[in-house]
Amino acid sequence: MSSPQLKFCPFCGAPLQIQGSRFCPSCGAGLVSNQINNAQSSILTESKHEAPQDEEQETKLKVYDLGVRLEETTAAILQKMGWSTQLRQRMPTRSGPNAEIDVLLTRGNRRRAVECKNYDTSRAVGIAELRVFKNKLEDIEIASGLFVTSSYFSKDAQDFSESNMLEVWDRDELREKYFLYALGRLVNPSLVKDPVLPVQMSYTQAATLQLKNSQAVQLQAAKLFYHPYILVKYRLRCERTDPTKKKHVVVDDGTAVVDALDGDVINPGTGILSGIGDLLKNAQERAESKSEKIVYNDLLSLSPEKQTILKTSDYDVSVAEAEVSEESAISLMKGYVVKKNTKTVTYQKGRKEDLDISTMKIVPKKKEIIPRGSKLVYVPKWDLQYEAADWSFSRRFVASSGGVVEDPLAKCDKCKLIKKPAEVLCEVCGRPLCEKHSVFEDGRWMCSNHSSALKKQGILGKIPGFHRT
Repeated sequence: MSSPQLKFCPFCGAPLQIQGSRFCPSCGAGLVSNQINNAQSSILTESKHEAPQDEEQETKLKVYDLGVRLEETTAAILQKMGWSTQLRQRMPTRSGPNAEIDVLLTRGNRRRAVECKNYDTSRAVGIAELRVFKNKLEDIEIASGLFVTSSYFSKDAQDFSESNMLEVWDRDELREKYFLYALGRLVNPSLVKDPVLPVQMSYTQAATLQLKNSQAVQLQAAKLFYHPYILVKYRLRCERTDPTKKKHVVVDDGTAVVDALDGDVINPGTGILSGIGDLLKNAQERAESKSEKIVYNDLLSLSPEKQTILKTSDYDVSVAEAEVSEESAISLMKGYVVKKNTKTVTYQKGRKEDLDISTMKIVPKKKEIIPRGSKLVYVPKWDLQYEAADWSFSRRFVASSGGVVEDPLAKCDKCKLIKKPAEVLCEVCGRPLCEKHSVFEDGRWMCSNHSSALKKQGILGKIPGFHRT
């Protein structure tokens, strides 16, 4: 089969003006099909879906794996976000031996370190990898860190990242950032004809911080990203007869929500991913995506409208082009419904005094699944980038309902178990703090690491009768 014509370099994302070119004019990467195939990573695995080969080809992404190497793709995205990037840097440490950083970010006097793990999606990143990265950050004395994976994070890993102010990008977030920062294919907002979920959370609501010293944090970038999804209604009824002539009926009537960028079925609670790669998302292996949960609920509870998407001077607006057709979404829905409703039933045979309990597996056939309509809907999402002292923060919301995907500025970084709402930022290091873990000293709010009063309290607080004033 001949190679498809590339519109963008699969390595750096640059547009290709000359079709059929053997090399990218921007990065010099080879564009011969076997070079690409040999170098492709598992960022977005090619489909092994049960659909026939022609349908399978339709579901494959036209953007080739977001780039060959995860580090280079991540660096390209972060460059678009305004960072200067250096790949695979050896950094001096407090403990002695140098440590390697996958991507070192600099902007002004601020530095960030990025760790990239290019795992297959069947393997979730666990808490151990994040602990190692956290220790590395402390050893090289860089406060702010970003952990990126082509896979997913376990629930423990997500909890650890939130408790330690580590920003994390999983496969879904990486893909969204790819399109959000114009490395993927975008649609002119004014030309969108498909329905959208209305923006219920305004820019002002999304950008406003409930902090006493909000002047200590700066908003660096604000983007409203319209993400395409395809809703496919279906009905299933299958009937099977076991060897004892007993009938078993399986009925399912619902809506599958298909991510139109990569073919994932995002319906929650099943532990199944029926999109590109035919992969399992085991709820015990990884935390379910907050964004997917919110988007799914919004799509099924809110009414989409046909409206003009307007650009604005306050924030950037991006609309991603759907990479999955509605016909392919129907095929993906059927694979999802088959897996969701595959079950094992038991039956008894033999005499009462000598019962033999056996099992039979019921697998619905795709022809038994009746599509009842499909439609493409765009969901608006806020992506806001902030900086304060040594820290960089990413706040993300689903704009159609205001659902919080990520907001590290909302909770105190010093609280260990139950995180209290943040009321201030330390004006020395930038950490969000609650009332208990902050003090106003010398005209600034500070944390225990930078306040002489709180350091003193740490010693005197152990003496009976001493209380903070």
